[in-house]
Amino acid sequence: MNPTGTIRTKKMNIVHESLERMDFDTIDNKGRKVGALIIRETEVYEEMSDAEFEATLMASLVPPGTWYTYSVQTTRDCFLFGATQPTHYFSSIEEREIAIQAHLARSMKSAAKKSAA
Repeated sequence: MNPTGTIRTKKMNIVHESLERMDFDTIDNKGRKVGALIIRETEVYEEMSDAEFEATLMASLVPPGTWYTYSVQTTRDCFLFGATQPTHYFSSIEEREIAIQAHLARSMKSAAKKSAA
């Protein structure tokens, strides 16, 4: 831990688990199929020493440990669309899957509402 009290970490390993495309069965106002790209990964972080930080001047603030992550990117006609979405971190695969399903449910509802307008 550094003098500021924050733990600086470094990513030690990343496992790309899956890349899943999902179609929402919705068409936008320009006739494109609305969907999502779901990326699942496992990331391992380790605490960084002060010497390592000084040598790189870059660190993560993700707590040390193994994290199950996901990010969802909106798609139109299977192509990435819109702003890049953040990565979400979970301590278990089950928590991650629940969050993904909730995220997709919100996204589908929003897409359906927009296509009806």
